[in-house]
Amino acid sequence: MADLDWIPLTDDVWTAEHAPTGGMPLRTVAVALTDGGTLICSPIRACGNADHPVPAGAGDPSVLLAPNHFHNLGLPRWQARFPAAQIVSSERAQARLAKRLPELTFGGLDALRGRLPESVTLLEPEGTANGEVWLRIATADGIVWVVSDAWFSVKTLPAGALGVVSRLLRVAPGLQVGRTWLWIALKRRNVYRTWVVKQLTADRPTTLVTGHGEILRGADLSDRLMALVNRYV
Repeated sequence: MADLDWIPLTDDVWTAEHAPTGGMPLRTVAVALTDGGTLICSPIRACGNADHPVPAGAGDPSVLLAPNHFHNLGLPRWQARFPAAQIVSSERAQARLAKRLPELTFGGLDALRGRLPESVTLLEPEGTANGEVWLRIATADGIVWVVSDAWFSVKTLPAGALGVVSRLLRVAPGLQVGRTWLWIALKRRNVYRTWVVKQLTADRPTTLVTGHGEILRGADLSDRLMALVNRYV
């Protein structure tokens, strides 16, 4: 399988996307850790087979982050390729991850926090059922949010039946809060709403990197995100 094209978000953070023909795009993120290793956030199967699966100049993957209990299909391939890498997730996500992948060992986020660059912090949205974890990246141009399923940004509808389902579930096209997020990813919607409104107000992110879709940028991005929260959450 051909290597994925890594796009730099900062000097320490890159992202790559796999967009299967007629399918749902999947995105992964790499972060250079302070100990010389690399964090792979949301490892995807397409990237795990590449000859050089990390950005040029980055160290070997030493931490694999499952950003919620659904994004797990790439973990076995990456763990097989890099057996010394730790696999981590939020505490809430671990029960389902362990059930789905009993051959893997999942640790908590504390194993990662002290190894992140100063500009990168972890956010754990309150009120979720899926144990969602985000990356918050401080840059000279504003705050970058790397989210998983809280928003979708798929530019065009997939082909065929998947496109019909995507529209019904409101995961495409364009910037969306999917019905999947509301129905199965949230446990306490009011708690999440209070948390995300407070975080949006504090950070006012200017870049959004979703698990599915294109990277969105703009001075009005936080207003667009807030409008969707007010409308749907």
